[in-house]
Amino acid sequence: MAISQQKMLTRTHHFLMEEFDRLPDYAREYLAGRGLSYEYLRRAGAGFLSPGGAATLQSRIKYGNVRDMMKKIGFITPSERFLIDAIYFPLYDHEGRVNSFSIRLLPNSQFVQEGGSPHWTMKIPISFPIGCNYPKSGLDPYRGRATFVCEGAPDTITLLQNGYNAIGLVGISNWRDQYIDFLHTAGVVIAFDRDENLSGQKAAAKLARRLANAGLQNSIYFLELPIGQDINSFYDENFFAYSKTHMRRFLDTKTGTVWQKAREKQGQKSNNQMSEKVRLAKEKKILNVFQALYGNATVYEFERGYKTYCPFHQDGRASLHLYTDTNSFFCFGCQAAGDTIDLVRKSRPGEDFNREVLPFLLEVVQ
Repeated sequence: MAISQQKMLTRTHHFLMEEFDRLPDYAREYLAGRGLSYEYLRRAGAGFLSPGGAATLQSRIKYGNVRDMMKKIGFITPSERFLIDAIYFPLYDHEGRVNSFSIRLLPNSQFVQEGGSPHWTMKIPISFPIGCNYPKSGLDPYRGRATFVCEGAPDTITLLQNGYNAIGLVGISNWRDQYIDFLHTAGVVIAFDRDENLSGQKAAAKLARRLANAGLQNSIYFLELPIGQDINSFYDENFFAYSKTHMRRFLDTKTGTVWQKAREKQGQKSNNQMSEKVRLAKEKKILNVFQALYGNATVYEFERGYKTYCPFHQDGRASLHLYTDTNSFFCFGCQAAGDTIDLVRKSRPGEDFNREVLPFLLEVVQ
């Protein structure tokens, strides 16, 4: 009998949480040494896989294809080894379902001792950042003011357990534009590692440019940590005061200045190339275009616009978001995304752009 990927993730997560309840002393010492709260992680649904747990896990999920599925999504390495002696940090979707895992092998893991990497993620497209649906501590001195964007689970959890708004990336290459939906605060603080080889700073600059291209340029800040430090290694009771005095506004940095000049040049070029009709079509309000396509479909207001049931897949959760600030749409169910033109093209596949799509958009009431 086959097992679906989501069922296997859910059942595996339950087992890993059971193992976390029996966390051995050496794993507890590791967490304590990193300043990570066992109780907070337990509430967040963190997991653990012990050397003896791998065989039990396979026998617990009684399906014929379980090992093949585990290899496919990354619980088992290409060399046929389970990721054991490891902390499993869950990644949840908006509905609270486990979507993937960020995994940290302990230093005493045999795999690490033999030269293997301590950092792993599942072989699943990562759709949600670390920290989504993690519990709030109740302190939150930055509530409504800033969200920190961190590298990896330990940095993110360090801030979350101490009351800060934070989300974490599993590498800058795993940034998804829909993560902007998590950044509704007045400020976005990029708090990446301050590496001597400048890799963290370069990644921070790359992310800042992406956020700026999405229209957040006035809200972006860099947190400058001491050289060689990350959030987890640097955090102490003075962090709040330190962060207030060591933030640099993106637009005041060299990276921001270069971005502004490039944006101005690109804008001039785009204006010269884009026809007036296409420009007007893109400016049509995304909600009006959606309603012109689908009549009086039910829509619900939320902070950045409206959400509704997605017409592109069987949707029972109102997964399609219509963002009025960026005049765009994104579906958290089927990943459909784009601007007003993309919405019409997706809704009316096969129609000619110049003779059908563009005229339809131009008739939409602004």
